[in-house]
Amino acid sequence: MAGWAPWKPTSPPAGSASTAAAQARDEAAEAATDALLAFNTIDHARMDETIQRWLEVSGGELRQQVRKDRAGIRARAVRTAADTSATVLETAISSFDHGAGRATVLGVLEVRTQPARGEPTVRVVRFRVLVQHLGSAWKVTFLEALRVPA
Repeated sequence: MAGWAPWKPTSPPAGSASTAAAQARDEAAEAATDALLAFNTIDHARMDETIQRWLEVSGGELRQQVRKDRAGIRARAVRTAADTSATVLETAISSFDHGAGRATVLGVLEVRTQPARGEPTVRVVRFRVLVQHLGSAWKVTFLEALRVPA
């Protein structure tokens, strides 16, 4: 006589390598999302805080570039006198290497720009973000807006 047992999916045991990789992947995606919001939020009247936030979420060469060009970034923001804010519409990890501590994340943002004079604009922008596990945290090391064919 054959027995019958219900099939039940199983999750990897807590503390397993796949659980650690899944957690790291989630942390990488969260770091990319935080960086996208930070780098697309500019308050021209509070540029020291804005730049400090960029430094907090960035690492590697990107962080060095921000640190090196602090004065130029501040001057450009004050000159344009425009503020921006962003909403992340969607993100997806396109590549992830847990062992190397690297991930590529694609993001779609709605970016609102309020110029000093005139009407605000809203546009949808797509980004590619590289994040790397540096020390004890994931940091964005490269960020680029992607062109979308017309």
